[in-house]
Amino acid sequence: PSRLRQLPRSHSANASGDRIKAKLAAAEQRRMQYEKENKIQKVVTQRQKKEQVQQALQEFAAHQAKVMESKEKKRNQTTEKKEAQMKARREQLQVGKLMELVCLLE
Repeated sequence: PSRLRQLPRSHSANASGDRIKAKLAAAEQRRMQYEKENKIQKVVTQRQKKEQVQQALQEFAAHQAKVMESKEKKRNQTTEKKEAQMKARREQLQVGKLMELVCLLE
C-alpha cells in the first residue's frame, strides 16, 4: 500500500487495470481450455458408447445365431426320431402281416 501511494495515480490505476486484464485473460484461457477438454471428453465418451453398443449388438447376434442353431438341431433330432419310430412301426406291421400269412399257410 505504501508503495502505491508513491506512484502517480494514473500509473497505479494502469497497473491495477493491467492486473485485472491479466486475471481476466487467464480466466478466459482456463475457460477455453476447460471447454476444449470437455468437448474432447464428450467425443471420447460418445465413441466409447458407440463401441459398447456395437459390441453388445454383435454379442446379441452371436447369441441369437447359437439359439437358432440349437433350435434347428433339436428340430432335426425330433424329425429323425419320428422318422425312426415310423420306420419301426412299418417294419412291425410287415412282420405282423408275414406272421399272419405264415399262420394261414400252416
